[in-house]
Amino acid sequence: MWVLLVSNMFAIVLQSLSAKLGLVTKKDLSQQCSNFYPSHVTPLLWILAEVAIAATDLAEVLGTAIGLKLLFGLPLIWGVLLTAFDTLLFLLLQRLGHRITEVVILGLMTLISACFVVEMVISKPDIKGIVRGAVPSLPRGSLPVVTGILGATIMPHNLYLHSGLILSRASDNPVITKRYCRFAIVDAFLSLNMALFVNAAILIVSCASFFGKKEIVAIEDAHEMMHSLFGKAASVVFGVALLASGQSSTICGTLAGQMVMEGFVNLKVRPWIRRLITRGIAILPAVLVLVIFGERNGTSLLVWSQVILSIQLPFAMIPLIRITSHSEMKEYRNGILTRIVGWSCVLFVIGLNIWLVIDLFISYFRESSVVVWIAGCLGCLVFVTTLGYIAFCKIGPKDTQFVSLEEEDSGKNNVEQELSEQNQEGVPSKDDVDSADLNATNMISSSPQEELTKRNSLELS
Repeated sequence: MWVLLVSNMFAIVLQSLSAKLGLVTKKDLSQQCSNFYPSHVTPLLWILAEVAIAATDLAEVLGTAIGLKLLFGLPLIWGVLLTAFDTLLFLLLQRLGHRITEVVILGLMTLISACFVVEMVISKPDIKGIVRGAVPSLPRGSLPVVTGILGATIMPHNLYLHSGLILSRASDNPVITKRYCRFAIVDAFLSLNMALFVNAAILIVSCASFFGKKEIVAIEDAHEMMHSLFGKAASVVFGVALLASGQSSTICGTLAGQMVMEGFVNLKVRPWIRRLITRGIAILPAVLVLVIFGERNGTSLLVWSQVILSIQLPFAMIPLIRITSHSEMKEYRNGILTRIVGWSCVLFVIGLNIWLVIDLFISYFRESSVVVWIAGCLGCLVFVTTLGYIAFCKIGPKDTQFVSLEEEDSGKNNVEQELSEQNQEGVPSKDDVDSADLNATNMISSSPQEELTKRNSLELS
């Protein structure tokens, strides 16, 4: 439980910064990474962002396939292949517009929340146990799950997505922009606390239902035990929630992938092509694991896909914090407290990832050869060195049109002042020009009957 609380606080800070970046600069995070970072760094950031999106898509594929298996008894591998056709669902939503897409996502989130509210009522959790779970602890063997929860809660592709979706609300008025920046914090707080409720409900239901009973190795085991303990209704609700979560994540992943590809490499691809590419990348490893190792390893693959998100997370967090702390942000630049909190989040995530790698090597490669240990040490060194370079390399906007909103406003005032000075010197003002245009328009638009009447009156006079 404590991991969820910490991850949720990190997510609120980062999504608020992401929204501020989009509102102030009118560009999403991927576009600003290309704008600020050197040209030899942006391809790396782009590839890692695509890896994170593919890992997210892998989780969506497995989650949807497992939901289909629990509800309809469909074999897992056929469910994985069937998920390729949810591209048609996304295309339908794209045609209906962004508002309908937002309503559908909100509806799916509401359905997931309702499902786990029902599950919590049925399972009757221990309130004191929930409070004890908020105290930090790390049982042996839980580090991959902890890291996966961190990656699944913050999700690096959401930082790119949120900075892009907020662009529809960007304004040239600095007063409105500052107000929207404050609203963005409230919005992130409310939406992420709703997600916290859903994630906490999953953990609470799991602990209340399975702790001290049969060992749960896969999600299918949880479904079977829930059926035996609480009846068929509980297991059906569990399957519906799993299927809904897979579909809601599918929509977000596709939108994020489109923004990342357009922002980093300025490559615009039709949404259905983009969807097929990412879904194909996700389906291939899922099918290989299921064919080679069997369906029982699908849950392990699901957990490790979220661990990949956690490992990639600093490569999205560092650029976001550096760009929003840059002097070019002017009055919207991050304050000292925000920078301290942001960099503390980065150090926590990096430290947890390094700890995970060390723990894995001690657990699985303790008796391996020296070559394996050297390879592991080199991998950690490359990871830390790359992050260090991204954190400390010189950055600056290549786009000369990167202007803060107050400068834009002052520029408009200067133009208006120049126009007023010209009017005082005898230059026709904008109102005079508009009046002349109106008179000319009236003359042109007069009907032939009116012209004839005027001509006759002149002849009579």
